[in-house]
Amino acid sequence: MQDVSVTFELSWQEFRRSHFGASPQKKSALIVVVLLFVYVLLVAAEVSHDAVLAIVIPSVGAFILLGVFWIVPRVRWNSAALNKAPRLVTIGDRGIVDGVGSLETVHEWSAILSVRETTEFFVVLLRRGADIAIPKRSLEADDAINLRGLFVTHTTMATEGRMVRSGLIPRLLLLILLVIVVMTLYVVIRIHH
Repeated sequence: MQDVSVTFELSWQEFRRSHFGASPQKKSALIVVVLLFVYVLLVAAEVSHDAVLAIVIPSVGAFILLGVFWIVPRVRWNSAALNKAPRLVTIGDRGIVDGVGSLETVHEWSAILSVRETTEFFVVLLRRGADIAIPKRSLEADDAINLRGLFVTHTTMATEGRMVRSGLIPRLLLLILLVIVVMTLYVVIRIHH
């Protein structure tokens, strides 16, 4: 296979979509969290009979939602100037060479967990370090075919458009469990007083 070199610069919107919401599964996770928030709102309003508490609990939930889906990605974007710098990524038979500014990192194929293809990106999930999102807009038609071939040859590749971030689903389930336990404890304490 022929090496593929891609030069690109991610915008804030592309960074956010490639790392925090480029797939239907991420949107379904957001829907689950929103439904959980509505559940907390309804339970708080029904159980508390206290207008202040019925407002405070959902407000805390809204802040958590805002943090998970807006503040955390923005902090990650702003925390590293390299996120905003032009990148030169070369993919070949020996691995991936990721160049940002004067820094260059070589990732052998054994260091790559998998590659996810979405409608906008090829996202290289690394075992260690930050993932590499390669926007398809920066690829020629032949380069996209060669790139796909290199990924299929050397690593696991998912083309269904899903980006399962390790730990996302278990964290959401843990959050749901935590909210259910807290709400149950609140109801029990409320009933006994």
